[in-house]
Amino acid sequence: MLTDVLNGFQFQADAKGVAIRRSGLDDAHGNVLVATSGVAIERIVANLLDNALKYRTNKEPWIELRLSHEQDRIRIAVADNGIGIAAADRARIFDEFYRA
Repeated sequence: MLTDVLNGFQFQADAKGVAIRRSGLDDAHGNVLVATSGVAIERIVANLLDNALKYRTNKEPWIELRLSHEQDRIRIAVADNGIGIAAADRARIFDEFYRA
């Protein structure tokens, strides 16, 4: 599912000259079955990728989607080399409609 989301995002990234990195999606942990809402996870990951694309740096921009398996948990992370989120705004990043 994550590979499909990233593949669908690739066109937008290519159009903006942003390199896409993948970590953990193609190894043995890349095929993990979890009980969750696939639609919700797709939407969350797509939103994170979109935000990374919007707030990227213009100098050698990249976005990475990481999947890791830690004991009984799956971790999905999106990283980029953009401006980041100011420390003062981090407590509110999950507040609905809040923008830093």
